[in-house]
Amino acid sequence: MVQLHFNDRQKETIIFLNSFDDSIIGEFCRISTESIHKEINSKTLNNAAAKLNIPPMQLKEMLDLIAWIIIEGARLSINEKELQESMIIVGLKNELANVIVASVMNNMHLLQNYMSNMRINTLSYNNLEWRLDVKLATRSVLELLEPEVILKFDFDDGKNKKEVKILQTDVVNLNNLTNNLEEALNEIKSNHCRRVFRNIV
Repeated sequence: MVQLHFNDRQKETIIFLNSFDDSIIGEFCRISTESIHKEINSKTLNNAAAKLNIPPMQLKEMLDLIAWIIIEGARLSINEKELQESMIIVGLKNELANVIVASVMNNMHLLQNYMSNMRINTLSYNNLEWRLDVKLATRSVLELLEPEVILKFDFDDGKNKKEVKILQTDVVNLNNLTNNLEEALNEIKSNHCRRVFRNIV
């Protein structure tokens, strides 16, 4: 079962949404959907907050939360029941959850197409071949030992096309490259990176 997972701050904001009726939540959904493509004008935000008698930052938090729900719902292709239960379980009223669910469902296909077009196409690793060359002497230096590594990478672009990249390096730079890659792999395992990947994958 797919569910949205809210952090503590988002749960507090969800509870505060219960202070408004379904017509206002519907307007929040409309503004939040528009904010995905275009940033909310600060003057408009301040005027709306004044009418609701709440601080502008609090209104922005609510709009950002609803925008996040809409985006996550589209990204996960979550169904109506799962989305509704995700919000009700953290304290949102059933009738207000229905309004947000309707907004997510109405915009899901459009947002999925938008996210697909925004996705960065990257090469994926397929194969590696390597060769070690050692220069033993030159015309001016009779005794020499210069190892050199040649790496041949095969990549796929996801469209049945292959690309070949050749990398030629000495041992010192190869060790430096290896250390940097090991650091990157360790960083990927960090909690921060895991939170980021959950939002983009």
